[in-house]
Amino acid sequence: MVLLTQDRLAYATRFSDALAQLLEGRGAPPAAAAAASSKPAESTQEAPAADMRSLVDRANQALADYRRLTSEGRLGDAGAKLDELKRTLEEMNRIPARNPAR
Repeated sequence: MVLLTQDRLAYATRFSDALAQLLEGRGAPPAAAAAASSKPAESTQEAPAADMRSLVDRANQALADYRRLTSEGRLGDAGAKLDELKRTLEEMNRIPARNPAR
């Protein structure tokens, strides 16, 4: 499975692994980072992590449903699942990235 954005590439044998890899080191563009620094910091880091995990699970399920529906020839339903996957990925991009200490 290969996932990419404008400036990042991730690959793994499973969608959820590739997605986690893509999101682990993602950084915001300079304009977005400046805008984010003017906002107050969140009081807890657990909520974004839980939200991200939930979104990863939703994206993984939408992809699995899309593949199943496509193989069944239900292309209209598969298209709806693809739209759901797109919305979920857009939602994931709105969550601020955590920079893990190394």
